[in-house]
Order: sequence, then C-alpha cells, then structure tokens
Amino acid sequence: MQDFNDYMKLTRGYLRDYHKMEARIKAWAQEKADLLRELSDVPVAISRYGGEPGGGSGDMNVVERQADNRIKLESRCKEIDDDTAELKRLMTKIENAVSSLEPETCQLVWEHYVDGIAWYDIADRLYLSSDCVRKRGQRALADIADILFGRKAQPYKPVVLIA
Repeated sequence: MQDFNDYMKLTRGYLRDYHKMEARIKAWAQEKADLLRELSDVPVAISRYGGEPGGGSGDMNVVERQADNRIKLESRCKEIDDDTAELKRLMTKIENAVSSLEPETCQLVWEHYVDGIAWYDIADRLYLSSDCVRKRGQRALADIADILFGRKAQPYKPVVLIA
C-alpha cells in the first residue's frame, strides 16, 4: 500500500537524487563565478553626443546592448542564488529527517537510497535478513516522509469500529 503513496515516492526520489543535488549546487556555483567574471569584463561605455550621423543602426546602440547584456547576466545570477538557496533548504530538511532516526537505521537508509547499495548487501553487513532490513528501511522512509511533509504523508488507514 505504501508504494502508491505519492509522498513516499517523492521522499524516495529526494533521497536518491541527493548526490545530484550536490552536483547541481556545485555546477551552479561554477556558473555564477563565470557570470560574475563576465560581468566584471563588461565595459561601461559612455554615449557620445555630437555631430555623428544617426539612423540605420538597428534597435539598440552599443551602450544599450551592453546594459541589456548586464541586466540578463545579473538576472541569471539572482536565479542561481534563489535556486541554490531552495535546494540547500531541501537538502537540510532531508539531512535533519534522516539524522532523527536511530543511528543504525539512519545508516541503512542513507546507504540504500542515497548511495544505492542493495538491501541484501546491507543485510549481510548487519547480520540481518534482507526482509528485516527492507522493512526497517520502509518504516524509516515513512518516518522521513512524515518529517518532510507532515501528517498528510501518512497513508490512509481504515478505522474499524467494533461494537
């Protein structure tokens, strides 16, 4: 039944994509450094006034093109900052949720979902059955989803009233 819970799938996806998130942040930092270097190289031209003939030069002159380019570069830097901050917040939530588990459970969840180690390899290392490790991991995943998304992440459980 937990396989059909979207919050569980989302939590599983967050854990599996954790290393990709780290790589994105690193790539965005490099892109931002390149953009800032390019921004420092954009010259600040000054318009010339005088007897120069005008017209026929296109939509923008040199100064306007440089200003437009500068605005685009600064806008992209702002997008990178916003995306990086949002991703870091998510990664912090994931780290806090996983670290709230028991140390052994935390380690097996991290090894399976983030590092991609198979359940049976983890079970061999812990001297447990693979079914036991898998069930412990699924319960831990439900706990992590509960921490990340609140009570709405809990799957529907029918209530049976006995009279």
